[in-house]
Amino acid sequence: MDIAIDDVNFSYGLPDIGIADIINPKDFRDTTGSCMVMGDTIYPEIAVVNAGRAPLASFEITGKFAVGYDSIVVTETWEAPVINNETQYLMPGDTMMYIFNTGFEVFTTTSFCDFQARIYLEHDCNPDNDKLTIHPCSTTGVDDYVKEGGLVLNQ
Repeated sequence: MDIAIDDVNFSYGLPDIGIADIINPKDFRDTTGSCMVMGDTIYPEIAVVNAGRAPLASFEITGKFAVGYDSIVVTETWEAPVINNETQYLMPGDTMMYIFNTGFEVFTTTSFCDFQARIYLEHDCNPDNDKLTIHPCSTTGVDDYVKEGGLVLNQ
């Protein structure tokens, strides 16, 4: 037995993926200040960050577009592209922009709406950064609406 030879195994740390920001939609108003036009289609863009210590090959992301008391939910899967037989992982510390392939059609008009992005990764070590909600529109002229438990609170 040779004690100078060691078996060395390297392993990555725990995975952690999160929503860093919602790039689009930030505001559903058009250039005239009107809130959402019925029939418009919105393709949300989300900044996704690998906050863990493991390269990521895939994740599942859900967008929820709520207008009034109705909502649309879309779930999609991102898989790391393979270029020249090499997987292009989302590496630790990297941020990528994810644009939903499925558009969210504005099906009604109302005085408030929400957009929420939620990301799923098996064995995610920090679920606190997996969800982000924005309240991007108010047609009543009051911009400080907060929706809590189905109630719209304003000043």
